[in-house]
Amino acid sequence: MSAFRNWAVTVLAATALVGCSSSSPSGQPTPAFPSDQGATQEAAALLALMDTAQVPFSATLSERITDSNSDAKINGAVNVADIQTGELSVIGLDGGVVTTVYLTLTRNASYHRTGEGPWTRTERAAEPLVADHRPLVRALLGNNPASYRGMEKLRTRRGGQAYRLSGRLPVAELREAVSTRNLQRLAEHHIADCGTDLLVNTDGRLSELTVDCAGDGYQLTSTLDLSEFGPVTEPEAPTGQ
Repeated sequence: MSAFRNWAVTVLAATALVGCSSSSPSGQPTPAFPSDQGATQEAAALLALMDTAQVPFSATLSERITDSNSDAKINGAVNVADIQTGELSVIGLDGGVVTTVYLTLTRNASYHRTGEGPWTRTERAAEPLVADHRPLVRALLGNNPASYRGMEKLRTRRGGQAYRLSGRLPVAELREAVSTRNLQRLAEHHIADCGTDLLVNTDGRLSELTVDCAGDGYQLTSTLDLSEFGPVTEPEAPTGQ
């Protein structure tokens, strides 16, 4: 398998963004809130949502990941439940070569193929398709109450309102939101923290996540969008393996 194919599968298995984990672990700082009373109430409501168990759901996923050497666009559908599943495609440019990789992740196995090639079955990777955003929300509010930026309208077909947060987080806090390959590159360039921007809807689900890291002549940007939330619809294993 080429280096890009390995990377594409890694990206798909470790994409950033929302899960169904337990509540905040002990020892985390208790977040303070902005001084404005309205913002204080909104931030408190958001924090309460982060401590509420989430109902399993499906969503449409769109993501773009770029760095100094590569550019990948990821699209498809995911199911966020006790075991995450989904059907995704990656169109990537790496080393001047454009490659398309398809991934189907069932509850029991992972299947991928490159272009029109055959499907290959592998064991499921440990990383989630969509990382849990709730620790990121808690960390941003705990590190700096001004990270809460207010409410805004969602730019999706169904509309609705969402909470905006924006600040910086140490790379260690972003380990589920950045692929293993790109974590290695951040370490190589001694990048310690990244700009982190989240949009969380009023159901407590992640709508957008942008991670922007730069330093030592290197830049990595990942922008994820989740929309069209609905009930879980499990994919089937592809035929013609």
